[in-house]
Amino acid sequence: MPDQSFESIDAGRGFDWGRTAEDYDRHRPGPPESFYRRLTALDVGLPGQRVLDLGTGTGLVARRLARDGCQVSGIDIAQGQIDMARVAARREDLQIDFSVASAEAVPFEASTFDVVTANQCWIYFDLKRVIPEVKRILKP
Repeated sequence: MPDQSFESIDAGRGFDWGRTAEDYDRHRPGPPESFYRRLTALDVGLPGQRVLDLGTGTGLVARRLARDGCQVSGIDIAQGQIDMARVAARREDLQIDFSVASAEAVPFEASTFDVVTANQCWIYFDLKRVIPEVKRILKP
């Protein structure tokens, strides 16, 4: 858990995203097609780009970008979410590097990625730590 107060998030209740992984996989559709069209218009998610998806959950965005030809890695703090992301990627015959890790301590070398994505999870990150990590791992 990031080093910040979460009293204003989820009414201060603790949560374990891993416990929701099967429901997310079964019932959560992910972003609409228009989201990906907007990314493409911004030159994000193009074939061949190296992408890191922070807070990947079950890998919805990561899987879509991999289908579109990106080389994708995804990290999440919840082992259950990563386990489900791996199952879903295998189901779709996608090669994605999923790891359990926090967005505040990304386990990759500097200047590794062309793009970093994070869908519906920024409110849970310690921004004072995540933003320098994103800058560190993005290629110049």
